[in-house]
Amino acid sequence: MSGLIKINTRRGQESLAEQVVTAIPNEPFISSRPKQGKIQVVPEPIRWIVQDRYSNSIYLTQKRWEHIIESINHPEMEEYEEELKETVQSGVRKQDSLNTQKYRYSKEFDNLPADNTHVVAIVLFRLHESGLGEIESNNFIVTAYQKETG
Repeated sequence: MSGLIKINTRRGQESLAEQVVTAIPNEPFISSRPKQGKIQVVPEPIRWIVQDRYSNSIYLTQKRWEHIIESINHPEMEEYEEELKETVQSGVRKQDSLNTQKYRYSKEFDNLPADNTHVVAIVLFRLHESGLGEIESNNFIVTAYQKETG
């Protein structure tokens, strides 16, 4: 999501919309039109959720999965969704040095096509405010691909 949501209601509600959007930029949430002056944030359908070896819950949305397997991105991943889950659950995790909210998970597999040896998943670790005003983790897969390492 880029930019701010503009709503044609009272100024206080417009300000709230700006706060909600800036609190969770570029995360997999869709904001719908406000009804009766209220802002609704509706999560995208989640395809699955797993825990990594550090007990962090990490999810993949249907939209991100469709993006990953598009022909211009990483269509080779379409038959390797279980390997992607396994990579996040038990793969090696490295934190990005420039973006400390980004982690790269990788794991070696013997059954990958071509000369690929590893499945790699890029995961963003974020926080967002729940409907009850509590801060919750929001960790999701941004992309995944296969790579030859070695």
